[in-house]
Amino acid sequence: MKVKVLVCGCHSRKLVPENIDLGVLTAELDDDLDIEYAMMHPLLCGSGGNSAMRDLFRASTHDTYFVLAGCEPATQAVYFGDVISESGFPRHRIIPVDIRGMNTEQAAAAVLRAVSEVTAKEESLSVPHGDGFSG
Repeated sequence: MKVKVLVCGCHSRKLVPENIDLGVLTAELDDDLDIEYAMMHPLLCGSGGNSAMRDLFRASTHDTYFVLAGCEPATQAVYFGDVISESGFPRHRIIPVDIRGMNTEQAAAAVLRAVSEVTAKEESLSVPHGDGFSG
């Protein structure tokens, strides 16, 4: 299983830049062992951000999850719905995390919580049931 984190800078519109250091946040997340990589884009809902996400989704394997950290999940669903549909990437493997109004530490904790939930879910699905013996 691979977990990739995309952090949206909301072009400094929605996130309060003085409360969250997006560079530090992305670096901290990138160092986590459960995260394959973390990267920040200034505006994922803009045309460049949409193109980047579409490319990343299309190039990903069946065991990849994306955590999208930025605005609230309902807003992400609106802004990224077409990108997800066009890419063919499974929606259930995209985890939105709202980091607005947080500081760097709180945002990192929120993203890491989402990552640990995905990891726990995947581990529970891969654990064999029964006594392990056939017959």
